[in-house]
Amino acid sequence: METVAPGPEIVATPAEPKVEPAPTTPPPTEPVVISPVPEEQLQPKRIVQREGIVRHSVSIQAPTLYCLVSPETGRIINYLYTTSTNLNLRRYKGLRVIVTGEEGLDPRWTNTPVLTIQRIYVVE
Repeated sequence: METVAPGPEIVATPAEPKVEPAPTTPPPTEPVVISPVPEEQLQPKRIVQREGIVRHSVSIQAPTLYCLVSPETGRIINYLYTTSTNLNLRRYKGLRVIVTGEEGLDPRWTNTPVLTIQRIYVVE
């Protein structure tokens, strides 16, 4: 029988990863342009004039303490909100008034708008 002589041993070595030098200057970037919101998307202030009777809000979860009620149907037209600390709406409770101001929606009460009072006049 013939014996085969062992050949040279072959060892595989992993290839060294190719390392590129770090760039000395940052890559050029395009400037960020902030475009203004188009005027069509901006909601204009909605100034309205409503007539009704001032009543105390029934619900403790209402956005404000006082509301404006329709004299014909008795349903709530708007909740009345004021930023002034000098305006006491308790004086107008039960009176028929005309209220002028900015109307908007409260996120919690999507069906009834809140009226921020600018002017209030007693009718009766």
